[in-house]
Amino acid sequence: MIGAVAFARAAGVEPHLDNRPRLRRALPFGPLAPSSFRLEGPDALPEAPVRFARDAAAFGAITSNELTDRERRYWSLLETQRAAATAVSDTGYYRALSPGQYLI
Repeated sequence: MIGAVAFARAAGVEPHLDNRPRLRRALPFGPLAPSSFRLEGPDALPEAPVRFARDAAAFGAITSNELTDRERRYWSLLETQRAAATAVSDTGYYRALSPGQYLI
């Protein structure tokens, strides 16, 4: 998954969590589906959010937006990492992550 996210980031199609509140659980914790890479960027599709939600639910893992205890712990780590990356960027050593973008 890390490779796919790095590739998506380089291609300008990485999904931004802040842009997709209804997919806030499915994107980081759901399946790696092609439709998730059509949410943003030059080839974004208007039906991509619905398609990705359906794809995530099809696997049975993401049937609601309610985070599990484990996902809450991971989410906290992501938030901490994002804050640290932004702080480092403020010193000029690392570029800031855009809203909704997380290091994985």
